[in-house]
Amino acid sequence: MNDRIRLLLIGFVIVLTGCEANTHSDLEEFVNHSGEGLHGTVEPLPEIQTITQFTYAAFELPNPFSPRKNNQVKENQGSIQPDFKRRKEVLESFPLENLAMVGTLQRDRQIYALIKAPDSTLHRVKVGNYQAKILD
Repeated sequence: MNDRIRLLLIGFVIVLTGCEANTHSDLEEFVNHSGEGLHGTVEPLPEIQTITQFTYAAFELPNPFSPRKNNQVKENQGSIQPDFKRRKEVLESFPLENLAMVGTLQRDRQIYALIKAPDSTLHRVKVGNYQAKILD
């Protein structure tokens, strides 16, 4: 039994030394040559554009979002002024934030916008006119 163990140990040592003799030279050669021919480039970062500063200096002008009254409008010769004497349209009775554009139509070369009012009516409007057509 003692001889059997010695023979087993000797065989085991021989097997282990046989594994050590293999240097994996093919694997080392592959690793050493795997990066050849690869010459990647990194694109340079885009140039940062400088933004010119702007100082807001229109504090003395009237607020375009505040409602104007008829008596506050000054008559200026040659300037564009709203016509306060014209008949008000249906869409002007609703606040602007309650109107929603829901689509467009085109007939021939004329393009119309479809505006939905808060009362669920649909209006057809076009550039340059005040009259809104109610669609059924």
